[in-house]
Amino acid sequence: MANIALQMALISKSDSLLEKKVLRGQNLAGSLRELRTACRRLAELMEPAAGATNRTVLELLKETQLMTLDPRIVGYLEEREAAEVIDDDADDMGREITAMDAFLSCPAAQFWGYREYVDEQSPFATQQKIKGAEFERVQIVLDDDEGTHPQFSYDRYFGVRPLSDQDETNRQEGRETSVDRTRRLFYVSCTRAFQDLAVVYFSTDVAMAEAKVRESGIFPTASIHLVNELPA
Repeated sequence: MANIALQMALISKSDSLLEKKVLRGQNLAGSLRELRTACRRLAELMEPAAGATNRTVLELLKETQLMTLDPRIVGYLEEREAAEVIDDDADDMGREITAMDAFLSCPAAQFWGYREYVDEQSPFATQQKIKGAEFERVQIVLDDDEGTHPQFSYDRYFGVRPLSDQDETNRQEGRETSVDRTRRLFYVSCTRAFQDLAVVYFSTDVAMAEAKVRESGIFPTASIHLVNELPA
């Protein structure tokens, strides 16, 4: 059923094989045959057992003109060497190339899960601006290293790391620190759950993090576990 739905969606949205050929007076039956063949090939690649990567699928889309690809994607499909790319910020471009290489190597079948998420058919969801909202089950991930907002720090909030010089200055002058901001965010996040709450805390000093979390008294001692203590 998923493959049939995929083919129908592509046929209805194709902006290449139909518009570029049919609307210019070319053979309708021939164009539809091309479209059907391309859709079948794509559906086969999207089967989990096929083991196709995102690169394989995008190359098929480019080859068959099932849809018009962003020129930036086409550039990566043509496997440009990093040395051939000229950019004012080499570090940013290097990160972009690394990210795109990883994306193109991902299994294409993972998009089925993404589609369920976008269509709100998944049991999981990420939430933004949730103040006042409530959810039956909530999982919170605390990870300073992977976070993109330096104004928050869970290691500093729990006392695993000392305050920064700027935080110390702000504290002495009565201004807001990263600990104050993090405390408010953590409170809002934790109080969204009305049945089950799970907090996953990543830290470079696990022993210290465990000790500080226990000292804080925020959670019952029996509810605090290291990852190796959890069932497989």
